[in-house]
Amino acid sequence: MPSYPTTTSITPHRTTLEEQVPLRAMSELHLDHVAEWELLTTLRETDSLEEQGDIFHYLSVHKGLNWDTGLGQPHSVVTVKDLFQDFYERTCREHKWGLVRHFASCLGKRVEDLAKSVTDLLVRQKQVTVGMPPHHEEVINRPLSTKELRIIIERAHRNDQSTAMLTQELLAYLAMFIRTDPHLFTEMLSLRVGLIIQVMAAELARAAKCSAHDTADLLLNLSPFEMKSLLQNILSGRELAAVKSITAVSPGSFAAKCSVVDTFVHGDDEDDSQIPSQPSLTLESEDHMTHIHEHIMRTQGHEHRTCPNQPKPPRCK
Repeated sequence: MPSYPTTTSITPHRTTLEEQVPLRAMSELHLDHVAEWELLTTLRETDSLEEQGDIFHYLSVHKGLNWDTGLGQPHSVVTVKDLFQDFYERTCREHKWGLVRHFASCLGKRVEDLAKSVTDLLVRQKQVTVGMPPHHEEVINRPLSTKELRIIIERAHRNDQSTAMLTQELLAYLAMFIRTDPHLFTEMLSLRVGLIIQVMAAELARAAKCSAHDTADLLLNLSPFEMKSLLQNILSGRELAAVKSITAVSPGSFAAKCSVVDTFVHGDDEDDSQIPSQPSLTLESEDHMTHIHEHIMRTQGHEHRTCPNQPKPPRCK
């Protein structure tokens, strides 16, 4: 299962899904003013996964994944990457899905059969885009390798680890649904994953009656089953009209910006020694969320159906 802590300092007017829990903790810890030995001492003493996640993220950014923490002396070397892997496995066991997603991406985990999932969508005449509208979408219109897809996804999300991981997960779910229930995609000319994420966030905000900031937190921390179920409801209910009405338009014409993250996946570790310091996708204002919600509410009829032959979550590798 993948892991990805959401750790990014919160700015006054921006809230990223990836920033959620860890971000808040990180902003409270003021790690820039703490000595390395104090951070390592805190790692040993704290039971808070959020605090530990913030410290790991900080060390990866400022020291790199291959930095020797000294925790294994004198008998062995324990690097930041070693701690990441152990922490990731722990968050998986404790179902801390927001942290799981972030650290899965940091460790180079990937959704199994990512390339096949995208190909399954393309052969059904669906153009695929990743990234958040309107300025950071990238079009995928031909089969690519998993490595090529990951590069495109990470570039589109400007190193927002959590949202990039969530995008992989949603592509796998979309491929499942298009194989089992192709009628859900009848009127869709393109599958704009960033836009789908925005609609998912809007629906979650409507159902939970919460702010954009809290919605991002909720979305990133959904379990894989909950994430897949929410996507299924979006595709099969009235929310689909909002997606269809916008996916028929070329990428770049819809201005809402939202970022999200979710997925359990196993993959080969990347040879990355540094983790990007700041996730970048954001909900710039709640007005954008309201705009999406109005698209949903203008659609007649509300039907959350359960598809027959419910597909299983994507397997991890």
